[in-house]
Amino acid sequence: MSTLETNLVQPSTGTTLTLGASGDTVTIPSGATIDASAGTATGFGVADGGVTVAKLSTSGTEADNVKKRVAKAWVNFSGTGTPAIQEDFNFTSITDNGTGNYTLNFTANMSSGNYVSVGSVCASSKGVVSIDSLAAASLQVYTREASTETLNDYGETSVLVFGDLA
Repeated sequence: MSTLETNLVQPSTGTTLTLGASGDTVTIPSGATIDASAGTATGFGVADGGVTVAKLSTSGTEADNVKKRVAKAWVNFSGTGTPAIQEDFNFTSITDNGTGNYTLNFTANMSSGNYVSVGSVCASSKGVVSIDSLAAASLQVYTREASTETLNDYGETSVLVFGDLA
């Protein structure tokens, strides 16, 4: 088998590049496309293990930085009626402490209460989320109307957590 190394391949005429001749095999995933003018490629998935910390950077400290950039927990929950987790990563349960007051419990604990969390109330231009009482095993969340600061239950609230796991 021969190997061809080049920095640029251009079609001799038009804009279509043909690889191989009749009878040759060129394997490209089904449905894959490359748009050179737009600089995009689609349909080329990443195999398991295809993206590693080593491939993201050759810096020894970058491994820790990459680890810190990944959310350690996130949740989308309904606070109306009996609060219920709708979708999540690393949350095991939600405790209803009263109107607009919830405790979110982690599946795998954070290393301490020194982490970052943010939240939002979906489908409401007036609702806000306050994060309180950060602990390794849980965090407390309040949802309220922004203009009146009245605690309120909302149908869809989301919380995202970044930090170190225990």
